[in-house]
Amino acid sequence: MSFLDIPLSNNTVRHYHSFLSSVLGVAVKWQLIPSNPCERATLPKKENSPPRYLDEEQAARLLALLDGEDVQYRTMIKMFMFTGMRREELCGLEWKDIDFKTAVIRIARASLYIPHEGIITDTTKNASSTRYIKAPAIAIQLLKDYKRWQAQRRLSMGDRWIDCDRLFTKPDGSPIHPDTIGCWFRDFIKANDLPDISIHSLRHTNATLMINSGIPITTIAARLGHADPTTTTRIYTHAIQSVDAAAKALINTIRREAKDIRDKYIDPPNTTEFAVMFLPFEGLYSEVVNRGMVELLQRDYKVNIAGPSTMAALLNSIQMGFKTLAVRKRSAEVWNLLGSVKKEFETFNSVLVATQTKLDQANKELDKLVGVRSRQISRKLSAVESNETPVSAYFSTIDQYTEGED
Repeated sequence: MSFLDIPLSNNTVRHYHSFLSSVLGVAVKWQLIPSNPCERATLPKKENSPPRYLDEEQAARLLALLDGEDVQYRTMIKMFMFTGMRREELCGLEWKDIDFKTAVIRIARASLYIPHEGIITDTTKNASSTRYIKAPAIAIQLLKDYKRWQAQRRLSMGDRWIDCDRLFTKPDGSPIHPDTIGCWFRDFIKANDLPDISIHSLRHTNATLMINSGIPITTIAARLGHADPTTTTRIYTHAIQSVDAAAKALINTIRREAKDIRDKYIDPPNTTEFAVMFLPFEGLYSEVVNRGMVELLQRDYKVNIAGPSTMAALLNSIQMGFKTLAVRKRSAEVWNLLGSVKKEFETFNSVLVATQTKLDQANKELDKLVGVRSRQISRKLSAVESNETPVSAYFSTIDQYTEGED
């Protein structure tokens, strides 16, 4: 079968018709031809088949299978998954477009292959396709590892290396052919029994995963380089509808569980007037909060929501609340106790003052006694020192008194 025998899809036919119509329209404007024959053509019906993409489990399996593959091809496929870039945009990346400090990638060019001309560098698909995107940490680390690998490869090539600053190159350092990665990926998915997808399906996978994560459509459109968010909405209607259906099911489940908690466990005054629903995953907690269900559950079911990051704070708050309540209930006892302490303190103060007065009085009496007696003793001692009567005379006097007593 020759290339001309391969059937074209309706969308491909319409694409070629649009291109030819624009060219012939210019020819009519320049009066090279009288009319545009494309205007009389009957176009096939536009195909609106949903884009092919991988779900979370399939994407995780794909990433795991890539670990044993060629470094360059492995890095390219993972970058498609992590950033959602078009094939031509990824092939056109240069190292000056990567800001490792801020984890920002600039998409400013496209690498294309044109027959008889070879690989050329062109502008992006449209003005909005020239953009800056914030890359996840895993993508930045992937590029750091790949840059080290490429540096070793450049050293091994020596003077044969063609330095074009491109991230992804041929073995000699020149820009890689855009079809190379597509051909390799087709063989890879067949060898590993993966779903029949193309390189562009990885872009759809990235967008679908962002939608499932609750990222706003405007943000997704900007990351993908869509000129109008309605384009993103139209292409990924299936994913948006699936997310909306899942969100509706989540809301119904949470409300049903909250009602069950209220009916079983809330019974004032035997219990508190509220209950707590613990959601064990941050993603689930964030989804419930983003859906505006916190106030609804508090109002309708008296149930508070807590996640892994807020449970500890909520429990501490409840504990402090109960302690405050206990203090309020025993406030009368506390005031009576404080009154008794105050009365005892006043009595103690009176006794203390009286004791201090008595101590002051005793101190004065002691000072007076010490002063008077000390002076009297001093005078007696002075008289003894000035008297010249022999000591024996005193003894004789004492003997006389003694005999008289006998």
